[in-house]
Amino acid sequence: MRDFAPGRVVPGRPLLLVCSPRAGNSLTAAFAFAEARADGRAGKSGGKAKATASVSPSGGIPGAIRPVMLHDYDMYPCRDCGRCAQAGAAFPPDNPARLCPMATRDESAPLLAALLAAPWLAIFAPIYFYHLPARLKAMLDRCQLFYNAALQKRPFMLNLPKRRAYVVLAAARERGEQLFAGSLLSLKYALAPLNMELQDPLLLYGLEPKGDLAGRADLLERVRQYGRLARELEGTPPEPEAEDFYGEYDGREPA
Repeated sequence: MRDFAPGRVVPGRPLLLVCSPRAGNSLTAAFAFAEARADGRAGKSGGKAKATASVSPSGGIPGAIRPVMLHDYDMYPCRDCGRCAQAGAAFPPDNPARLCPMATRDESAPLLAALLAAPWLAIFAPIYFYHLPARLKAMLDRCQLFYNAALQKRPFMLNLPKRRAYVVLAAARERGEQLFAGSLLSLKYALAPLNMELQDPLLLYGLEPKGDLAGRADLLERVRQYGRLARELEGTPPEPEAEDFYGEYDGREPA
């Protein structure tokens, strides 16, 4: 498998958010999704070192969006201070997320700004004890700011277009009827104020060690099919990325 180089958030562009604390199966899924979404024929290489015809001379995949690693951004949980619930709260016009007092202490503001402006969203996450990883849950809780802004009928919320959110969740367990239920409910209702509607999720069972998905051609093909669905629904990607899609990942890894 190649090493992957995640990107940084860019407001106004689609957001592919990898929400695992490690660069493992969720990241592998995100790049398989991004390849297939950029080129419906992509994925023939299986993520191997040799480039396929879908790789541009610069090393990038035309139209591919580089996934963002959530754990590269410090994110404090909501403290329920109530500031965003105040009727006279002055949401900064350049980035309403900066209203939150925690935004001066962490790196949440660019992430939440990208979430607000993204034409569509894709989330890739593992399941920990029947729910989402802690930092993703913290991000969703910080979306309380958008919920309160919508209740107050702030223009920047009322003018949001209807958008789609794609979700790929991976669990170590081989079965479980309620394994993903709590995670999907949290995602659905946290994203609803942003006028984002959850699409039918892709739910993967039996993945634990970080290289598991890379060795499962059947599951990788399901992820690529999901990426091709996003291509059909969101349209053809406009132009190639300027930076290399592949490369060595030098982001922060947990100890």
